[in-house]
Amino acid sequence: HSVFVIHLLEGLFPSSYSLEDDESVEEERRLFYVAATRAKKNLILAAPKNVWNGKMQCVFPGVVFSKPSRFITENKEMANLMEEWEIE
Repeated sequence: HSVFVIHLLEGLFPSSYSLEDDESVEEERRLFYVAATRAKKNLILAAPKNVWNGKMQCVFPGVVFSKPSRFITENKEMANLMEEWEIE
């Protein structure tokens, strides 16, 4: 009855491999829609602010600041429902 979609970040969902082709992005959008509509009671969409990536060079070694997926930000209703949580 619950669906969790994690790492809803640009480059992960939609995948960076699909960003070169509009048709591929639309296929990933359909996958997102299917995931979201399967939830019967709870739908949790997670887009962390920073992600650990040991391969990337950045200001803080291994930490990459992330951008929420277009699948969230393009939908104004969904964007307005976003809650920000701080986990300590």
